[in-house]
Amino acid sequence: MTSAPKYEIGALLGRGGMAETFEATRIKDNGPGFRVALKQVLPELLGYSPAMREEFLARFSREARIGAKLDHPNIVRVVDSGVLDGRPYMAMQLIEGVSLAALIRTCADREMELPPTVLTHIACDLGAALEYAHRHHVLHRDVSPGNVLLSDAGQCRLSDFGVARLVTEDLGLTRTKAFMGKVPYVAPETFHGMADELSDVYSLGVALTEAAIGRRLFPSATVHESMAARVQTDVHGLLVDARRDLPAGFAEMLTRLTSHDRNERPSTDEALTRFERMAGSTTSTAEHQLAELVKMASEALIAERHGCAVEVHDDTEGPPSDPGTATLVADHHDLVRAVVRATVSEAASSADLIEELLAAGNLGLVEAKRDYDPNNASSAAFSTFALPRVRGAVIEALAVFRGVSRGAYRAARRDAAGARGEATRPHEVRTEQWLAHRLEVGGPSPNVEPFTDIEWSMERDELHAAIDRIPFRRERELVRMVGLEGMAQSVAGAKFGIQQAAASKALASGFEMLRELLEIGSALDPRRLPATLETLGDSAQRDLIRLLYLDRVDLAEASQTLGVSPYELRARHRVALEAIKRTVPRP
Repeated sequence: MTSAPKYEIGALLGRGGMAETFEATRIKDNGPGFRVALKQVLPELLGYSPAMREEFLARFSREARIGAKLDHPNIVRVVDSGVLDGRPYMAMQLIEGVSLAALIRTCADREMELPPTVLTHIACDLGAALEYAHRHHVLHRDVSPGNVLLSDAGQCRLSDFGVARLVTEDLGLTRTKAFMGKVPYVAPETFHGMADELSDVYSLGVALTEAAIGRRLFPSATVHESMAARVQTDVHGLLVDARRDLPAGFAEMLTRLTSHDRNERPSTDEALTRFERMAGSTTSTAEHQLAELVKMASEALIAERHGCAVEVHDDTEGPPSDPGTATLVADHHDLVRAVVRATVSEAASSADLIEELLAAGNLGLVEAKRDYDPNNASSAAFSTFALPRVRGAVIEALAVFRGVSRGAYRAARRDAAGARGEATRPHEVRTEQWLAHRLEVGGPSPNVEPFTDIEWSMERDELHAAIDRIPFRRERELVRMVGLEGMAQSVAGAKFGIQQAAASKALASGFEMLRELLEIGSALDPRRLPATLETLGDSAQRDLIRLLYLDRVDLAEASQTLGVSPYELRARHRVALEAIKRTVPRP
């Protein structure tokens, strides 16, 4: 952990068994800093025996390290760690909103149900977070509604990796046979000291089922009672009886996720693909609905803290309407419509796309209203203030509709914003340029100083050679079609006969391999490969690299030859590339 910068500590946000979390502001020398959620080890834990103190500190340090390792739009980011006033701390992304547990409780109090579009939206976001964590060899081990944070912009993030474990590590305090997690949510095998990716899948299923039915699935607190409840509960029947409006296949998927037989559970990759297929193109609509629900739950929590009565509405179709928001959207309908028309041709676009863009524009409008200060004498008229927000929301929705991940687009937008702050000609900085680099397709270098050394400004023949070395055919051809030929991702996916979600994952995997191969350079060229193989001390790694890069055997045949699943082969391939990167000088 690093030495601590200055933080101004604010209100207490929460307190657990190991730490307490405060709202805080990081103080910068040149002015106001940014707000964070600052998590510190409880002072009383530091006074325990040296052995226990060491264990607590090791666990806290591990959480900070794992959190810093994970960079995904659906995972709460760790931005800093250190020691403050003698207590270790971890500064995290501050999420303005409520937990999924709080939203479920508020909806139950008002006799409401979460809309199906919101349920699939939450399922997609959590599935994406776990798929990413598992791909980076991290188990969460404590997935529960309380560790799911919902922002007031309608986004969903997985938090609290406090009992997470790096699959490749062997730590005593987080050993596989140690029981971790909350009794109502852990998988049956966890009670017997076993935990892996499918255990996280089970916990995800329990959390999503509770979101759908509005109450605890396994309310028993003791391990014995909870085990019995898992065997006796008919999850599918419970979902079908409670909800007649769930998307086709949703109840079946949750039933598989929560199966007592771990062999029946899907991988996070399969679950995410199915959930994305159910969600279709309703992302912006679902985000808007969830934002309204989060606002309602936040108001209920504030009223509860101040001992105020909370009004109960009879409308069970959704949250009570906000007259302010309805009036805002109605008054600025022409503005949002004009932005959509300037972005796409309505005549040449599907009704689904237009509806998605309008919903996104309205969400941008609501976000602008939240930040607008009419009492500030320097404030522009609201329409002028809102226009960039509306345009940004619409363009982002269009990018997502066309197959770009929301996380990649937002990261590119942050890159562009940072570049504008340093540029002498900020009007020339385009988000699209930075998106090209985020997607690693060799787009034109932004003509903005000091950003002249972009990592992907390479000779085109070098890029061709690296793409040719990608060992898996589907990933290789998708990267070639999208990256070099400029083909739309959806069109490229259709050529392989795969859904957009599957194409997106394969393309992301392909670009990740491309990055690794570019770092390794020519060490995997057939002429240099024998020398490279000699640097690998593991014979299994040598056999794998020889098959994929010298014999050019494809995924299915290599899996059969080595007697491992395609998933296991991909994992071994990543480890082997890391080993090569450590032993071969980079170009």
